[in-house]
Amino acid sequence: MFTLCRSDQLPSLGPVKGILAVCDSRVSAEQISASQAFRAWPESKPMACLPLADAQGDLPIPARWLVESPFRTNVVLCRCNHLLSGKALAAGSPDRLPHEEPAASALPLTGETLWRRLIDTPPEQIWREMIPSVTPAPQTVWPALAPDRPLTTWLVEAIRQVQGATPRQTTLWQAGLFLINDFLDESHTQSQSLEGDRDADLWHAIMHRREPDYGNAKYWCRRVGAHPVHAALASRAAPILAQAGITGFSPANWEADRFVDLCERVADEDSSANRAAREVQWIEMTLLLAHCSQGR
Repeated sequence: MFTLCRSDQLPSLGPVKGILAVCDSRVSAEQISASQAFRAWPESKPMACLPLADAQGDLPIPARWLVESPFRTNVVLCRCNHLLSGKALAAGSPDRLPHEEPAASALPLTGETLWRRLIDTPPEQIWREMIPSVTPAPQTVWPALAPDRPLTTWLVEAIRQVQGATPRQTTLWQAGLFLINDFLDESHTQSQSLEGDRDADLWHAIMHRREPDYGNAKYWCRRVGAHPVHAALASRAAPILAQAGITGFSPANWEADRFVDLCERVADEDSSANRAAREVQWIEMTLLLAHCSQGR
């Protein structure tokens, strides 16, 4: 049997037999089951995380799954005998079910549960092959400019397990992943440990802007100066900001101090300017994370 649902439908889902597929984009069970990616999914791999067309990113797996919930840009497949039980979920326990069909009490699941299960599964046990001709759902929500607290607290330990090719890359990835997920103190510890490294100092600047400590953010922006991600950021940010009625940002030159001032002005607003600044901040952080993945 094959069940397809969105991540927000998981808590109300009845007992599942066979295969559970979770995706927040517009994809049908027929499209999934007819795809080569699904038909080639081997029995030896308990889970599959199948990226949709145009969903390939610059980040390595599984770090990509720590940037945001995977269900917008992937179809996550799980054989029902690998689902967490409702009892284990309530207790916050990572205990797994025996390799047998789960009882009705094994559900409800949540998107967080399945996301956590995906991250906890060794990458070599997860099947990866793209499903073509399905466009991921557009992203419409971005992290706050000045967050109150992290929303996905369980991600802390997952981020601490991330390892790059070098100690420096590990530190930069963790600084970025912590910051993207609103763990400002943890990000600060990582970026500060590489003070004087331009990539780390840019994470440091963004962290203080989100803290918010705008004067300190400007200090670190000046310490960084021009950064390799700024050209791409400027070209992508200018039209987004202009559409929200925000002027003064050139597509050819990124002015980090000007963006700090904008964030300070709109951080507490519920406005198009706030939403545009949050989208630009997301682009900034993901560009920097991709840059740090190139290694050196």
